[in-house]
Amino acid sequence: MIRTQRVESRSDWKRFLDIPAAVYAGNPFARSTEEDLVHLLARPASVFYRHARVESRLILCGAHPVGRFSLIADANMPGTVQVAFFEAIAGLSGVSGCIRAAARAFAPDAHRLVVGLCGHLNYAAGFLASRFDEPPVFGLPYTPPWYLDYFADMQAHSMVSFRFHNESFYRLWKENRLRRAAHPEPSRIRVRPMDRRRLREEIALYTELNNACFQQHPYWTDRTPEEDYELFHPFRFLLKEENLLFAEEDGRAVGFLLWYPDFNQLVGPGEPLGLRHVLFYHAAHTVPRPRPRAVSRLSGIQASAHRLLRQTAPIDTVRLTEIAVRESHRKAGVVEALIRAFTGIQYLRGFSHTEGGFIFEENVPSITMTRRLLEAAFGQAPEPYRRYVVFEDAP
Repeated sequence: MIRTQRVESRSDWKRFLDIPAAVYAGNPFARSTEEDLVHLLARPASVFYRHARVESRLILCGAHPVGRFSLIADANMPGTVQVAFFEAIAGLSGVSGCIRAAARAFAPDAHRLVVGLCGHLNYAAGFLASRFDEPPVFGLPYTPPWYLDYFADMQAHSMVSFRFHNESFYRLWKENRLRRAAHPEPSRIRVRPMDRRRLREEIALYTELNNACFQQHPYWTDRTPEEDYELFHPFRFLLKEENLLFAEEDGRAVGFLLWYPDFNQLVGPGEPLGLRHVLFYHAAHTVPRPRPRAVSRLSGIQASAHRLLRQTAPIDTVRLTEIAVRESHRKAGVVEALIRAFTGIQYLRGFSHTEGGFIFEENVPSITMTRRLLEAAFGQAPEPYRRYVVFEDAP
């Protein structure tokens, strides 16, 4: 029989943080780069706590810890209890019932329980529901298949990612065909990278655009610039200005595109992302891939250095994390302008693959836009690459 116990002491926290090591022992595909979020949110030091309560619990079998989760009641999502950072070993029974009981005690007036949403969509969401035999892309979750069984009595909301080889987009980009034929891009739309010297102001602009663009999302809640800055800050040494692109019309931001290299390709199973990975990444990706016509102009030393960097750099994939456009500009070619700029950066950096997601299958506009762009590049509608699930029910 399993039970739950509130995490309070230092030894409790250690056992809470040690659970993933037991769950993923011997698993070559799991990555621990998302554990930074647990350290950020599970203890009351985050800006998030200004409007949310968080209670973390161990799942015990006898006196032995076999799982963990955090309960979140966010004033910005009234009536809802989130079950975040869930991890548990295989073969348990009664997991859903135990968590429901803890949620009812934590927030007696709540009418909705959401399992797999970790505070906010910008933090993390979902359990993996396919491709358990591959490492995840940075920022997308990896969880074992038995989590789906533990919450099978709840309603599942599915999310998907799409993955593709970049060569077709590179061809369209070089042929200047990454634009919407029926609505050519207005000449006044300009795309610029973020300015790292003004990081706080740029993150505030990113937050403002997020809040403006995602109001219709079923799990969206408004952010503050302080929350998003706190989220970006640990990765400031990995972020390049080109990773956050803003589309502007007459100097006013009307959309953005956020992407990351797959930093998970730098680390092994159970290995945290550390300083040596940061240094290696910057060394390997400082020299851009030259355009074909420019190769002959490189000196022998430059060409050798370039070949060495391309051979040793382990990152060949990027994650397209978010793309958003104000409602007033969604038929103005802004998405195409952002994709063109993004594709050009990828080409110069030598990335070969892109994975975009996650997108809720209920989010018809996003799914439609993604399929349209990929169909233009590949000549056929693509199939989702990975699937994820968030569970929902009454407590």
